[in-house]
Amino acid sequence: MTAKQMQILIGLSASAAAALATAFACTTSDEPCAGVSWPSASGRVLRVSAKCGADSGDGSATAPYATLQGALAAAKPGDTVAVAAGTYTKGVTVPAGVHVAGAGAASVRLEPGTGPAMAIEGSGASRIAGIGVYNAIGFGISVSKGAEATLVGVRVEKTQAGATAGHQGHGIAANGAKKITLEGCQLVGNTGVGLVVQASGPVGIIDPLFLKDPTASARGNGKVGIIDPLFTPQSQITGNQGGGVAIIDPLFAPSGDAAASDLTVSATDLSANGKYGIALYGASAAVSRTAIRATKGNLGDAADGLIVAPRQTNADKAPVLVVKVDAASVLTGNGRAGVLATTGADVEIAAEVSLSGRGGVWAQGEKAKVRLTKTAVLAQNTMVGVAVTAGATLDVSGARVSDTKVHAYMPPAGGTAVDLADGIGVFGKARGTVRDAVIKGNPRAGVIGRDLAVDGNGLPELKIENTQILGSKYGVVITGKYGQQNVAGAAAAKDKGNSYDGVANESSEEDLAVQESPCEGGKPCGGAP
Repeated sequence: MTAKQMQILIGLSASAAAALATAFACTTSDEPCAGVSWPSASGRVLRVSAKCGADSGDGSATAPYATLQGALAAAKPGDTVAVAAGTYTKGVTVPAGVHVAGAGAASVRLEPGTGPAMAIEGSGASRIAGIGVYNAIGFGISVSKGAEATLVGVRVEKTQAGATAGHQGHGIAANGAKKITLEGCQLVGNTGVGLVVQASGPVGIIDPLFLKDPTASARGNGKVGIIDPLFTPQSQITGNQGGGVAIIDPLFAPSGDAAASDLTVSATDLSANGKYGIALYGASAAVSRTAIRATKGNLGDAADGLIVAPRQTNADKAPVLVVKVDAASVLTGNGRAGVLATTGADVEIAAEVSLSGRGGVWAQGEKAKVRLTKTAVLAQNTMVGVAVTAGATLDVSGARVSDTKVHAYMPPAGGTAVDLADGIGVFGKARGTVRDAVIKGNPRAGVIGRDLAVDGNGLPELKIENTQILGSKYGVVITGKYGQQNVAGAAAAKDKGNSYDGVANESSEEDLAVQESPCEGGKPCGGAP
């Protein structure tokens, strides 16, 4: 402000105005943090600025710390370290109960270069908001030693594996954490898993802003494989080579005594991750308004949307894992199975499962159960829409299974490849109930049962009731080890209110080849992470 402007504004004499204007100019031009701003926070706040901070700073707006670690070292539980825009090149440890508030993940960049970016440790609740972690080595952020961490608007990108054991390039790694919650976070392009959690408490991955819309959904309006164009959550886990999210109960392997971590995922887009979108190794989960899509793997690798695999040690004593996927979710375009459940998993699917490379939904092993509700749509999956094997149980109630694509299967004994394209498969001492369903446009069989479990009368345990079977070469086929029982089972299925249209053979005992697993050569899929 000039002396003339000062004089006009407050009516000073010319000489007084000139003196005041000179003083004003000095105070503004010499201010080292002019133009620097920090996120607002309550309580005691320690400020950090890469632009105007100093090692001798006190955390005030006029004398901020130069480094994040400097402020954290001075912080006490309940304090907030406010971080101005800039690039910070040292890895940091967040003490128990200390909060960090950044100016935004694009503005506050933690780029340690030679090691991990942030470790949150100790018994206490910490909130980390508005920071970005880029190009860390080993892991991006770790949560351990009883810490309870809430991450808000945090981005972790391009973490690389390190030389230290266990530093596998995960975006966020939690081990022994009390609780971890991600709100509107992005985990992108990390060499390891986007988020891996072991021996910890509950895990939440949500987008609170997206969830404010009660109609928000990932599932398109009736078009297979199309995500709702309004599905644009900030919660994104994409392009992580080791997998999207892995929750590992220490009882899974090796044995331990900690409780399983339950997972809640809502309004999240998991896309183009390697090996799996979500893997639950000994954990239950609720998945809502979420997309799990385009999971990819190298030849012979897993590439499944959702894996549910209870612990491997003392499996007979392991708790049943209950997993629910709601009607506003979609699993589409995953390279192998849309869903793979093993012994002890109880999976309820109300979602769309489509365009999977080797079967929409699979359950294998005793005590494994898959339930498809009336809103479930399994469409355009390759080989089979849904299959259960090795003692598993299938319950289809009102679902639609349609338009399975052909998979050329080479039997282990050699010979000619067989084209597999069935709606529902029940194999290897498994059992199934199908009621009020629509099974349409599957080129080979609508329903095929092979080597089924048998009831007390020695008849195959496959019940099909009030179901439409449309446009298949075979309607119901029951084949395998049981001789004349096959014919009886197939005939009984036909007579329970089912209808057939455009089906060449309504029921048959034809000996059709099947592949009893989505894994290479039809072998049982392994469950180890």
